[in-house]
Amino acid sequence: MVITWGISLVACCVLLLAIPVLLEWRAGTGLAPSIAIAGLRSVVQLVVVALLIVFAISHLWATLLVIVAMFTMAVLTSVGRVGVSRRQAPMAALAMGAGLLPVLAVTVFSGTIPFKGVALIPIAGVVMNNIMSVHTLGGRNSFRALEEQHEIFEGYLALGLPAQTAAAQVLHPRIKESLIPGIDSVKTAGIVTLPGAFLGVMLGGGSPMDATMAQVVVLLGVLCAQSCTALAQYELIIRGRLLRDDLRSLFRPSPAVAATHAPG
Repeated sequence: MVITWGISLVACCVLLLAIPVLLEWRAGTGLAPSIAIAGLRSVVQLVVVALLIVFAISHLWATLLVIVAMFTMAVLTSVGRVGVSRRQAPMAALAMGAGLLPVLAVTVFSGTIPFKGVALIPIAGVVMNNIMSVHTLGGRNSFRALEEQHEIFEGYLALGLPAQTAAAQVLHPRIKESLIPGIDSVKTAGIVTLPGAFLGVMLGGGSPMDATMAQVVVLLGVLCAQSCTALAQYELIIRGRLLRDDLRSLFRPSPAVAATHAPG
């Protein structure tokens, strides 16, 4: 199945965008402009990306450049959503890279996908979308926990625990919160949903078994990437390397706590 350019495609896209915009405008939610802008922006971005990919898949250096550019945008987007400063972008990149690189390495070196743009760009894009989501959710949950439980955190410090250990006591239970949505998506694949890679292969003319094998690789890759990113982010946060500026004071003991542990 191939979707071709034509008046029917334009009409379809216009209607799919107009329906939610009109409904939200009618309901007075204030989301109509956001939906319209998001829809139009996606069209422009995807057209530009399509033109770039046509060139990139023919040149390996261009493929790697596109992946780096995509990864950079994913990091900066997540940094903005989490609320950390741009100075923290290298640490966010370290956490997200801990998810992306193992998946690319395993899939390429195992021979599952070729080291070519036509394969690297799609799987890297899917993985980056998911690690961006888990990094954003994990960061927000962790920083909210540090805000809400700062007294418990300081209590651990008063007991003599290092800041890293105190932070681990507060944040360790939050790791699973950022991973549960991804795990649930994998668990329900094929039962509740037909994921993108499966549909893509089917629409491209592949057999159901081809689609299944492609989707299995993607799903397991996403699970691996999200787990690695969540744990790497957790380690960076409890070590005070990836924090919002307003939370850094929590990792510096208050004068009262410092006096408690002062010699003599």
